[in-house]
Parts: sequence; structure tokens; C-alpha cells
Amino acid sequence: MPSALRRRTRTPLVRWAAGAAACALALTPLAWGTDARAQQLPDAGAEAPTEDPTASPRVVIDEVSPWMERDGALTVTGRIVNPTSADFSPSRVDLVRSSNRLAMRDDVNDWVEQQTATVLLASSDDEPPEPPDDTGDGQDDEGDEDSDEPTLEVPDLPTTIEPGEQTEFTFTIPADQFGTSGSAVSTWGAYGLGAALRGTAAAEPENPAGAGTSSVLATAPAFTVWHPDPGIDRTEVTTVLPITLDATDTDGGPLIEPELLEQAADADATGDYAGALRRAVTAADTLPESVLAVDPRLLASVTAALDLAAEADEGAGDQGGSDGADGLGESGEGDEPQEDTGNGEDPSQDAPADNDAPRPGADVQTPDPAEDDSGGAGGEGDGTTAPDGAGDLPTAPSDEVQESYPHLTQWYEDFTALAHDREIVALPWADAHLTSLWHSDMSALTQMAMEERELVESTLGGSTDVLWPASGTVHAEDLDAIAEAGAETVILSDTQQPSLTWYTSSANSAVSVDGARPQPGAAEDPTDGASAGEQTVLRTLVADSGLSEAAAAHSTGDSAAPGQFLALSAAVTAERPFDSRSLLLTLPRTAAGTGLADLADELAGAPWVNGAALDQLMDTEPVARGPLVEMPEVAGTHASDAEPEAGVPGAGGTDADRSGGGPGELGAEADAHAGKQAADASTYLASLQEQYTAGTEASHAFADAEAARRDMARTLLVCTGTGVIEADRADTCTEHATGWVDRIAEGVRPEPGSSVLLVTGEQAMIPVRIENSTDRTARVRLHVESPTPQLSTEVSDIVTLGPEESRSVDVPVRGLANADVNSTVRLLTVDGDVLPQNTELLIRVRADWENTATIAIGSALALVLVGGLFRTFRRGRRKIPKNQLDAAVARAEDG
Repeated sequence: MPSALRRRTRTPLVRWAAGAAACALALTPLAWGTDARAQQLPDAGAEAPTEDPTASPRVVIDEVSPWMERDGALTVTGRIVNPTSADFSPSRVDLVRSSNRLAMRDDVNDWVEQQTATVLLASSDDEPPEPPDDTGDGQDDEGDEDSDEPTLEVPDLPTTIEPGEQTEFTFTIPADQFGTSGSAVSTWGAYGLGAALRGTAAAEPENPAGAGTSSVLATAPAFTVWHPDPGIDRTEVTTVLPITLDATDTDGGPLIEPELLEQAADADATGDYAGALRRAVTAADTLPESVLAVDPRLLASVTAALDLAAEADEGAGDQGGSDGADGLGESGEGDEPQEDTGNGEDPSQDAPADNDAPRPGADVQTPDPAEDDSGGAGGEGDGTTAPDGAGDLPTAPSDEVQESYPHLTQWYEDFTALAHDREIVALPWADAHLTSLWHSDMSALTQMAMEERELVESTLGGSTDVLWPASGTVHAEDLDAIAEAGAETVILSDTQQPSLTWYTSSANSAVSVDGARPQPGAAEDPTDGASAGEQTVLRTLVADSGLSEAAAAHSTGDSAAPGQFLALSAAVTAERPFDSRSLLLTLPRTAAGTGLADLADELAGAPWVNGAALDQLMDTEPVARGPLVEMPEVAGTHASDAEPEAGVPGAGGTDADRSGGGPGELGAEADAHAGKQAADASTYLASLQEQYTAGTEASHAFADAEAARRDMARTLLVCTGTGVIEADRADTCTEHATGWVDRIAEGVRPEPGSSVLLVTGEQAMIPVRIENSTDRTARVRLHVESPTPQLSTEVSDIVTLGPEESRSVDVPVRGLANADVNSTVRLLTVDGDVLPQNTELLIRVRADWENTATIAIGSALALVLVGGLFRTFRRGRRKIPKNQLDAAVARAEDG
């Protein structure tokens, strides 16, 4: 949001405070006696203009002490990089900090862009103090104590850095030299750091015009938090940690390859997803209150790779999921004492009055405190943990499998042991981008994605009552779809349900399914409201998009300034240091990045933050927030610029500066970008529903048609994964997935046969070859379909084809009249339903050939007989010669 726009919302009190701060800034060098060190960092671009900062010598800060206490020290480690083809001579590196603490979100974000109003902490030109001499005068004990205290350390820079080389540097600044003055409460908080590099670059050899040398000035930002034990109330942070792997296969397929899973479970492996699963479990172990959002695709892939019997008892997950609705209702109705903060502030000011804060839920009871500590008895209560009610976990893998995938086996053991005592939220299959599915009218695939959550529910006791759409992508009509899906709680971004206060509000809130703010008391009894035709209310857990985006950058190693995430969290706490609020932090929905373990360590150890479980967040008093803001509105204006609603306490621009309560530019830009990615992906996803419909028809050819349909849906849903869409991989994934589905759908088919077949008038059998090129068993029938009545056909017997099997099948037909019939050989289900697979076959019907041949042969024989008789009669009786007759008579007489 432009700074001018922010100032218009500031009250006279805030403007007076800003003026006082400016005066203090001007007098700070005199107060500290560092008149030469109070400065604004020079503009590096003014002295060394370049279109690409990485093309010139630069300074990079790699690591910073995340926070510093009274007896500690600030350590800053970085590098000077020379990417040019010429020598670079660094003259010095200065380490500076902001002259005042960064008490607002925008102050932290602005520091990344430009480091202004700084105080010099140390320079590489400084002479570090000499170590104390060992005088041996009996003061050894005191000397040992002094030697344990941190001392100033500055780097010794090389004279020249050769082309393509880099050098490291380290500063160590003791806490007493950090330079803060004032009370612990007034000075604690985030401070910006900056490293300024000055030096001389020689002319590059390939640039003859660049004779001589040029001066170089480069800067790099970072942050640390000064925490002198101010005695403030910690901010409660609930962390949602996705357990997923957004890997896609070039050959398609529903599951992740076992080799890739083994690589992801090996912390020492190399590759795109190397160590990602191990880092996720390590982070979850570091954050014991974190909520695990488990992807059923990952769970199914691991159990398949380890060849585990993952059969859970039927209905075993009911206690962990279906009963969870009872734990998602009202809280805070008991007699909870109000703590005295000691500063005159009401710690419940963040929460509106009972008449202004709807509490979603249905027929619920406040959890018994004894059950809260254990997450509920028997898996009931909050609906997110039900290890006692979860299904039986799969058996251990065989020895052969353990030898093939040792790291995956160990990871699975660690994960199931960890998940047994954790709150689990079941994600849809492949963490499908639900809003993209809804907006693309992909109802069948959406239903399949939602049904797959039962896998997590049955094996780990995960909750299906909480839905987590992609940040910044929810429309008003989606809320009704969420309610129809049976969810009672939805995770939204604060850019879409903005705070109504100038400070950061707690995460527990509510929204009507039409996107409007619920009317006061509308959610007190949703059952009665529904019967009276009143609005339906969903509980919302509002994620802090600014914190989440900074955490994402930290976890992936892409942070523009080390320490930015903790600095933002400190700024949020500093808004109301004696009013603890409960925030929701969502981590990236992709493979765990290389910095996730460090992020978890810092978050777990930060002394101004407390981890909180999901049921603890839900037990907090719901706060009023604004109505649902759809992304076109968010992209065009800051959530904090929205007009306040009349009658909403703390919403008026005249009451408070509201720039601190929004997500800041960091979160708003991230959510706007996510919304644009989802819109762009719709063109690729639109074809998936058609592909699934066609595949569903073809799936009936298989003995297990349901499994075939499920695997087709799973394959297509991989391309709708939130991580896939946000990584702009939906187009290539769709191409591979549709190809895989086509190979299954067209895998069972009749092969083209001879184009000429002679058929008698009696029933005959036409041999048709059928092929099953899939890895599944098929059971089908064949039918030759004739478009004319000259050919009568029947259905073949049931044919069972094993995987990769071909066979010739006899199809009964009967020719009735002479014709050349262009028939179609169709594939049928066992029940006789027509499948889309078919081929063409030309049949020449000659039904009278047999009779004609019989008549022709008989006629020929009759003609031969008649001809012989005619010739016989024509010749007459044959006469005996006289001599022969006489001889015969003589012989007769003599005898």
C-alpha cells in the first residue's frame, strides 16, 4: 500500500507520535555520542548503477543471530561475492542497524527495500579491543569471568577478490555495544540490520571502453530482535505444517515413485526433493504443538512403497472425525478468569463483546479441562486428535523392503510415532486446490478428492471437519460448498477476512456462508437459526498471510533478508505487548524446503512467542472480522484500506491507525499472486473433468472397476494440487496425467481383423482378437454390431484377460442376406453395457452359397445321367456276330 495512502488513516495521536519519533531520531546521535555514526545508508544504485545487481560485486548476509539478550551478542555472517571477470578490491564493510525499533509490520517490510536512518555498529576498519593480559596477580577467577563475555569482532578483508570468487566475513557485536537506550519495554523488538560494502572494481578485460576503475557500493538487509527480558505477554502461534510432497511423474500415475520417496526421506541425498520428508518430520518434532496437515496421496504412496497392509478397521476413524464436530463449537462460556496484565489494559480488548462476536458451532459443550491437556478423551473433543480411535496402523515392512528403502522405513516409523500424539488435519488427495476445482465445475473430481481424506482419518485419526483452501482464492459461493461438504471450520487468509482493528487480531473468528459478517449472536445456536431460515455460520481460522509468506521465504531459503520472519512476529507482539493474541501460521504446501528446520528452531525458541495447539486456538474467544473479500478486491486495494463498518468498535479510521492490523504488502501480494495462479490454471484443469468422465466409462472393462476409476481420479487430481498450481506446473502435469489415463482407458480393446469374412447361412463364429495392455485384470464381452438387417449377431461369452494378455474370442453371427456389412466390434461390460472401446470390421455376407452349390452339383449329375441314358437308347440293343453265336450253340450241344 502506498505510504501516502497509509497516512490518511492515521489519527492525530498517531501523527503526534510519529513526529516525536522523528525528533528523537534526529537527536539520537547526540544522545548516544555517535554523531559520525548516525547516518542514512547511501543509495547503492546512485554510485554503481546497474540493471542486474548480481552482475557486479555484492554483499550477502547469510546468517544473523535471531535475537539478542542482555548478556548475549549479535553475530552476523555474510559473503562478498565478485561475479565479474575483473578483480575487486573491497575497502570496507560497515554493519549498521536501524536507529529505532521497527514496531510495525510495514516498518519491517520497508526496511527490506531501503535501509534508512541507521546507526553504525561496527566496520571492518575498526580495531577490536586487545584481549586482557594475564598479570598473574591473583585475579584469575575474575579474569576468567571477563573472558567469557562476548567482545567486538570485525572481519579482516582481503586486499583483492579474484573474478568468480567470494570471501566470508563475520561481525560479533556485544549486547552492551548494540546501542539501545531506554527501558526494556520501550526498546525491545525488531531492529533492521544492514551490511554496506565499499570497494573498487577494475575494468573488465572484455570491455575495452571501461578503462580504469570504478567504485562500488552494495548493501544487504537483515533483522534481529533485541529482547532484554521485557516481561511482555507472549503471542500464541498455532502452526499448520503440511506433510505432503508435490512431486509429479513424467509417466503420470496416482502415486509417488518409491525411489523418489526414499530420496525424500534421506537427509543426505541429492535431488529436487532430497530430504524433504525428513525435514518435515524434524520440524514437527521441534514444534510439538504444530498441527500436521497430512496429504493422503503421500500416505498411500509410502504404504504402497513399503508394501504395508494398510487395512484399517471399518469405521475406526469415526471417533476421530465424525464426533469432532462436538469440539468445534463454542468456547469461553465457562467462568474463565480475566488476567491482570499489570499495565491497565484489558487483555480481552482484542475480542469483541458477546453481542458482537459470533461463535460458530452446534450443540457444543466447553471441553473439560482435564481432557484439554490430553487432547480429549478417546479422540473426542476438538476432532483433530484421536489416536485412541484411529484405525490400526499398517504392519511393519518386510526385511527385503527395509533393505531396499531403509530411510523411508525409518521415516515412516518416526512419522507414525509422532502423529499418534498430534493433531491431524486430513487434506484432500494430493492437497487438491479445492477452489480451482469448484470454480472449474469439476464436481466429480472434487468429491473424489474429499472422499480420499478418509484414508488419513482411518489410519491416523485425522479430522475431516477442517478445510484449508488455498490462500487468497476463496469466493463467497465457495463458503456454501464448504458447508455442504460437512466442514464446520475453514482456514482463510487475513487478506480475505481482514482485521477490524489497527492491530493484528486473533485468528479465531466466523463468517456467514454468503461471505458477510455474521450478525451479532447469529451463531449462538445454529440449529435453531437453520430451522428459522437464518444464516449458516462457519468458524474461520484466519492465517496471518504476512507471517506465512515470510515463513515460506525462510523455509525455502529465498528470504530477501535473514530474520524477517521473527522480526515480523516481534512487530506483531509489540503492537500490544501486554495483550496476548492467538495467531495462525501456515507453512508452504510444497515439499519441505532446506530452511524449514532452522525456521522451526527459531520459532520454538523465540522468547516472545508461545506455541499453541489447534484446540487451544479454537478455545479462544472468537473475534469480529470483516466480511469476505474476494481476490479482485484484494488485488486492487489493501485489506487495511477497506471502509470500516458502522457500529464496529475499533473499525473507524478516526479511532486508530489501521495499517498495522492488515497483512501488509508482503501477504497481500502473495495472496493476489496465488489467486492469479489459480485463475490461470483453470484453462488446464477444465479438460480434466472431461478426461475423468471418459475414463469412468472405460473403467467398467476391468474386474475392479472402482479401483480403476479411483486411480484415474487420483492421477488427474495430482495436477490440481495446491503446490503444483502455485509452482506453475499444472500444464505439464495435465499433459502427463491425461496420457496415463488414456493408456488405462484404451488398454482393453478389440484389435482390427481381416476385412473379408465369408459367412454361411447357418450360425458361424467370427474370431476377434482382444488385447489388455494394462496391469489390471479385465472381464468383458464382445459384440459385432451390424447397421443393416442382413447380418444377425449375438454377444460372446465373458472373457477374462489378465494383465498384458491378448486372446482370440469367437463372436457368434448369422448371415441372412447377401451384403457387404461395415460392422463395429464393440466391447461390453459383463452386464452388457456398451464400452467406448471398439473397432471396425468389414463382413461380406453370402447367405445362399451352400444351397446354390448343392443345386448346381445335383443338376450337373442329373444331366450326366440323362445324357448317358439317351446315348444308350439311341444305339439300341447290341447284336452278336453269327460265328460267335454258332460257336456258342455248338459248345452248348457238346456239353
